[in-house]
Amino acid sequence: VGIASNMRRYEQLAEFESWARRSGLRFNKHLVVSPVFFVRMLSRGKWLRSVRFRSLAPKEVVEIYGSAKAIVDLPNNFQSGFTMRTFEALGAYRKLITTNEAVVNEDFYTPESVCVIVNGAGGESFPEMSFLQSQPVFSPAIERYSLRAWISALMGWSITGSGS
Repeated sequence: VGIASNMRRYEQLAEFESWARRSGLRFNKHLVVSPVFFVRMLSRGKWLRSVRFRSLAPKEVVEIYGSAKAIVDLPNNFQSGFTMRTFEALGAYRKLITTNEAVVNEDFYTPESVCVIVNGAGGESFPEMSFLQSQPVFSPAIERYSLRAWISALMGWSITGSGS
C-alpha cells in the first residue's frame, strides 16, 4: 500500500515483487500513481503495470494489514526518519521489511520482527526465508509509539496496561 512518486520506487517494488513470486510467496500490493506520472512514464516508453489511480479507504488498508504476515517499507529517497508504514506495521504486530537502516538503533527494533534490506543501485537484497517463516517477537516499546500513547501524553493522562 503506497504511492510510486518516482520511477526508482516503482522499480524497487517491482523487483521485490518478482523475488517474492520466484520464492513462492504471496505478494499483494496497491500502488498508487498520479495520472500525470503515469502519462509521463508512458511518453518515455515505460508502461507501469498493476498500478492504481486511487488510494484505498482506511478500512481497506486495515484489511490488507490484517491478512499480511509482513509489510514492505521502501521509503522515498528524500525522506529522513521513519515512515508511518514503520509504525503501522509494527503497531499492527506485523513483521517489517525496510530499507531504512536506522531502525536497528531504535528501542522498538527486534531482529525477529524487523528485517533491513538493501535495495537499489544494483545492491538488492531480500529477507531470508527464515525471517519470514519464524515467529515474530515484538518490542514492548511499540506501545510508546501508539496513537493512544501520543494522545495520552498530549492530554497529560497517565496510561497503564495495554487497554483497548
